[in-house]
Order: sequence, then C-alpha cells, then structure tokens
Amino acid sequence: MNTRICLFFIILVIGPSSFARTPASETGEEAVILQVARRGLPGFLKDIPEQDRPLFGIFKPEDIRKAGPGSPFRVYTIDPGDLASLSGRQAFGNVLKETGDWYVPVIVGREFRLLMTISRMKGTWQAVGVSEAELAAEIGEFRARWPGLAAAAAIPSDSGAKFLRVFQASADFMYVRGPKKEFLWPFSSALRISGLENKGKHLLPAELVIPLLRHELDRPLAKPVLP
Repeated sequence: MNTRICLFFIILVIGPSSFARTPASETGEEAVILQVARRGLPGFLKDIPEQDRPLFGIFKPEDIRKAGPGSPFRVYTIDPGDLASLSGRQAFGNVLKETGDWYVPVIVGREFRLLMTISRMKGTWQAVGVSEAELAAEIGEFRARWPGLAAAAAIPSDSGAKFLRVFQASADFMYVRGPKKEFLWPFSSALRISGLENKGKHLLPAELVIPLLRHELDRPLAKPVLP
C-alpha cells in the first residue's frame, strides 16, 4: 500500500456542536487546517488502491468525487503518569494534552467515511495520512447520538467534549465535561478493557472508567508504544 496512506489512532478534543458546523464557518487556525485538508485530500484518495477503497469508506467511484472535508478538530492524549497521579479533587479533563495533530473528517453526503491527519512538520501544516473507516464512522455515530446522550446524562448539549486517545492502551474515548460531572464515551477500541466490554450505550461517569483505565495501563502486556 502506498506509504502516504497511514493509519492513525489518536485522541481529540472538540465540542459536539462543532461537528455540525460547516467548513465555511471555520476561522483562524482551523481555516488553515481546512485549506491543507482540501489540498491534500484528492491525492490521498487517488493513492488508495482500488481493492482497499472499501476499508476507507469509498465504496463507489463517485464517492471520490463527492468526498469533501468537514470541520477539523484537535487531537489530544493523556500521559500515563498524569493518570496515575490524578487525585479525586482534580478534573480529568485538565490533564489532557494536545498532540499537535488535527483530524479532519472526510464526508460523503452526510456520512463520516474516513479521517485525515494534519500535522505540523518543519514549521508548516501538512496532510500526513488518512485512516480506515471504522473510527470515522464511530465519530459520526457519536455526533448523531449526542443530543440523546446529553439528555440522558442531564448535561447541556453544548458541553465541551474531548476525543481521547490513550496510546499505551490503544483505546479511544470521547470525554465530555458537564457543569458538575465528567463523562467518557468508549469507542470500540476501548471496549476490550476489562469492565467496559458491555458498555457503550450511555455516557459513563469518568470516575467509573478511570480505575479501569489505570488497571489496563498497569498490565505489562497492555503497553504497546505506537509511533
């Protein structure tokens, strides 16, 4: 497969309502990221071998023509040491860190088909890869379910959210900070963590997930270091 087509499993921060913004509303750094995505997207789609296109959400030849970038969002992570030392009086969201990368969803119609990764390299923003379709589809599903999830958790629908990628556990979450409580939504990559196997229907209180995540990171065989 062409080396320009890369897989990225990262973490991001974005307000759920921001998913619905049109790219034209982007300003500042987001506008720059969007411009880079627009320039890079045609080449990445063209480089996907025809037999691999379904893996990237490209099922018909016209999907390539219809594909366009959506609103970009930052990618965040958490340091295992910060997680281990987190006290009950500290907000989980306060220890999340920017990775320096952005995701840009690639949308066909209204569907999230894949994600582009934009990174700052040698002082300039560059499109460095696209991911397979599963994570993009899950983010799109979260967006669609968000009003109901927020209502069920009794938090405002405009509460800020953070999509969290814990590299050492190879696990993705969406973090949501409500007025009085923090929540996590596990994506499929996180559902293998012991205690989360049957979760994923509701936003989970962060205090429930954090001990499970700590336990996962304490397991010697559960610490692959991803590039």
